Amino acid sequence: MIISFRKNFLFIHVPKCAGESMTELLLASANGGGQFLPKHARYAAAERVLGDDIGRFRVFAVVRNPYDQVLSFYEHLRKPLVMDVAAIERQYPGSNGRLLPRWASELAMQVDFAAYVRQVYGGADGPTGWMQDCCAWLTDAAGRVAVTRVLRYERLTDDFAAIASDLGLEGELPWRNASRDVSTRRDYRERYDEPTRRIVETCFRPTLDRFGYAF
Repeated sequence: MIISFRKNFLFIHVPKCAGESMTELLLASANGGGQFLPKHARYAAAERVLGDDIGRFRVFAVVRNPYDQVLSFYEHLRKPLVMDVAAIERQYPGSNGRLLPRWASELAMQVDFAAYVRQVYGGADGPTGWMQDCCAWLTDAAGRVAVTRVLRYERLTDDFAAIASDLGLEGELPWRNASRDVSTRRDYRERYDEPTRRIVETCFRPTLDRFGYAF
């Protein structure tokens, strides 16, 4: 989570939604951002710390089509299969070549995508932690989506340009932590079968409904 008391913004970092790129730009000295709470802390956590003062900040986050987000997370967690420890350590200092969540990374490296979805998202209690629905990061203590603005990963260039103008941010978004080269990406729909599609549909119903995403 990134905060700026100078420009009065708070950025909520939803996993696998361009957060690394956004963080790098917001931490630039020209933009006045600083680390605040853990990396993937949620709106409700910031609300508990800031109290009524949270109202002075323009709070924003990025969301993504859940079907694409789930596949991106799986491919990210498999990076140790194709990257050496030194390369991973350069990208994620202190990781010792292990990606987080470690249990999910170990699973992703052992099973195919369908098995991963069944085991991580298909249980009776659904996914936990970083694997949960995007809306879990955006809601206040009462369960209401409370962020000031939600940017969409699929049109991030345009959405970011608009909020950058509002906040007086400088610089262009870098492309960080990409699981795949976007110029050669296959359609995520090719990786799903009917059972895995239904699992994601169930687990991410809040994001699908609120933001109009579909398979």
